[in-house]
Amino acid sequence: MDWLILTASIVVLTAGVIVAAPHYFKRGTASEALIESGLRDLKEVLDRLDRNLRDEMARNRSELSDALGRSNTTMSASVGSLTQMQKTEFEGFAARLTNQADANERRLEALRTTVDDRLRLLSEENSRKLEQMRQTVDEKLQGTLEQRLGESFKQVSDRLEMVHRGLGEMQTLAAGVGDLKKVLSNVKTRGTRLGCAS
Repeated sequence: MDWLILTASIVVLTAGVIVAAPHYFKRGTASEALIESGLRDLKEVLDRLDRNLRDEMARNRSELSDALGRSNTTMSASVGSLTQMQKTEFEGFAARLTNQADANERRLEALRTTVDDRLRLLSEENSRKLEQMRQTVDEKLQGTLEQRLGESFKQVSDRLEMVHRGLGEMQTLAAGVGDLKKVLSNVKTRGTRLGCAS
């Protein structure tokens, strides 16, 4: 800000010298000395302005360098912070994935256990039903077998009884034939006797 004021002063001073120069040139040697003195003063002011400008530029360069350094530091800190945030988020995401995988594994294990239990119950139920069916079939087969055996025994018994009756009738018939033989023998004997007697 100081160099701006100084620059404005030099501009005003230079304008004054330019305005006053023709007036001094008309007056002769004393005026020339005054102009030279004014020009020397102007040169000193310009030199001072040049030094001030150089100093100001050096300060600005230093401030700019400091600002850039601070900006780099801030940016590095921001990048570091961002990197740390990303690392934290990545670790959190990895932890969530691990938890999700563990939860999925637990659910799968529970599902496997449930399926195994249901399959075991189904197998036991099927075994019970098969046993009931086998018992029912055995009972029906046993009943059918007993019924058929009973019917077969009854038929055999009936036939044996018929044979027995037939044998009884044959014995009776044989006894009747024997009696008939005797009767016929007696008739023959008597007839022979009667024929001899006459």
